[in-house]
Amino acid sequence: MKNKEIKWIVSYLNRYPILFFITVVGSVIEIILFSSPNLIIGKIIDLFVTNAAISEIIDWIIYLLILVTVQAIVFYIVAVINELHAHRVTTDMTADLYQALQFRPLHYHDGIKIGDLMARATGDTRAINIGLSPAIRILIQIATLLVTSLAVFIYINWKLSILLFVSFPIYVILVYYYGKKLGPESIALREVFGELSVNSHELFRGINELKSYNAEKIGVDKFSQISEKHAGHVRKFGMLSAFYPPSLLINIVLALTVVYGVYLISINDLSLGEFVVFIGLITLIQFMSRRIKRIVNMTVRMIAAAQRLQEMMEDDIPHLKFGNKEFTGIEESIEFKNVFFRYSDDREWALKDINLEIKKGETIAIVGGPGSGKSTFIKLLLRLYDPQQGEILINGTKIGEYDSNTLRSQISSIEQEIFLFSDTVSGNIAFGRPDATMDEIIDAAKMAKADKFIQSFNEGYDTLVGERGITLSGGQKQRIAIARALIIDPSVLIMDDASSALDAETEYQIQSAIKTVLKTRTSVIITHRLSIISDSDKVIVFDNNSIVANGPHHEILRTSLEYRKLFEHTYELPELEVSK
Repeated sequence: MKNKEIKWIVSYLNRYPILFFITVVGSVIEIILFSSPNLIIGKIIDLFVTNAAISEIIDWIIYLLILVTVQAIVFYIVAVINELHAHRVTTDMTADLYQALQFRPLHYHDGIKIGDLMARATGDTRAINIGLSPAIRILIQIATLLVTSLAVFIYINWKLSILLFVSFPIYVILVYYYGKKLGPESIALREVFGELSVNSHELFRGINELKSYNAEKIGVDKFSQISEKHAGHVRKFGMLSAFYPPSLLINIVLALTVVYGVYLISINDLSLGEFVVFIGLITLIQFMSRRIKRIVNMTVRMIAAAQRLQEMMEDDIPHLKFGNKEFTGIEESIEFKNVFFRYSDDREWALKDINLEIKKGETIAIVGGPGSGKSTFIKLLLRLYDPQQGEILINGTKIGEYDSNTLRSQISSIEQEIFLFSDTVSGNIAFGRPDATMDEIIDAAKMAKADKFIQSFNEGYDTLVGERGITLSGGQKQRIAIARALIIDPSVLIMDDASSALDAETEYQIQSAIKTVLKTRTSVIITHRLSIISDSDKVIVFDNNSIVANGPHHEILRTSLEYRKLFEHTYELPELEVSK
């Protein structure tokens, strides 16, 4: 699995080959410059010991100062480029994740946990970002340092390099097993972090319910349990990462190098300056070895995060397939033929044997009890799902043959649960038409009887709407949603009980305002308001996930028992006509 994740990360790195190349080459140059002062210092010491001319010593000191200055400049440039590369890569990953999720079918989103999604989109990408900068850069530096150090040791005194040759394979094996030990716990830690994010999201989204039911303590206790679970994994990961055997090996190599180096000096086989070079490079390797511990931790977390991200992005979920045919509006009718639908194979049918024709320009009222299939019918009409059996035709063409953009640009929906974005009022109204002019926005608001209350806000149409429209009343949200639907000027208008939060006067004003609009397009309205139903061309009655009655209001009111049950406790009904 690790090879798969690493290849996946590298594929993103390769999107920016120039930045990748500069990071790799720059890291090599950087560590060479970083280790070179040891050679100059060794040379200066030997010059002092041999009583060389002061001018020569000063020249080497100047070289040292120039080298340190160049080193600082190169360090800054490489660090900035590496950070820029890492951010571009993780930005692409986040964008690809968002795109992959946006085009998933709705049944996938029905089961997704928003908190876990946010943990992957933010926490996991952040872990990858840290793994790429500075982890990759430091790994390149360490590899370069080991190679250059071996070359220097062999050049100066091959005898001292034997220790590095012998210890290097052992060091690599120890680092490998150290990382392998951390891997499973790192994955577990990321998973628990996802649970923590899910719980946090649910607690804040459900804050009204927690307070209403006096259940704050229950929410805190549940969060504390998951938080303690997360802390337990953090402690375990910390304990596993604390013991770092490669560091012990480097300390042993350093000690043996000092002892052996002193011996070589005593037999005049090594100069004091050369010995200082050896000790300086070994100390630098020791310093970098301590950083390897941190880098291995980062890399392990990066691979675990990449596994979670890749798993979500490449999840084998069948997508809705759209055709290329342009949809310009309802020319003939919408037809459901023997349609059966359920949300998953282990659930009951949400719609059974639906047969229905909606003709161009008709206003259809859909009624039925809770869970009877009304909203599911609307979702199929919007093509958010496909039926498992039967077919849906528009103008005689299967709905799946139409291009998704043109299809949905001609169908506007106002849902029962209104969702408004954290944007201005005008931004929410123009959501489906970003190019709409201010005059068009105001006209749509006036049609939905929303202009008056919008103008009463201090900022008017520039008023910021809180998350999910929480700063607005239910009626205000619904009127903004109606304006958002009308501004698109759709061929098909769908309203899912969209007037449920309106008072009778406002509802009357809206109905009278859009009455003309409804007559110029095909409209499907889920409602139980008799004033809306009586003006409809046809009423469709759902019961037990099937259509049990279909016809004008005044007719089925006399013939359908299921339809009568919806109104018998509120209105005085005519006598039931029993078919013979």
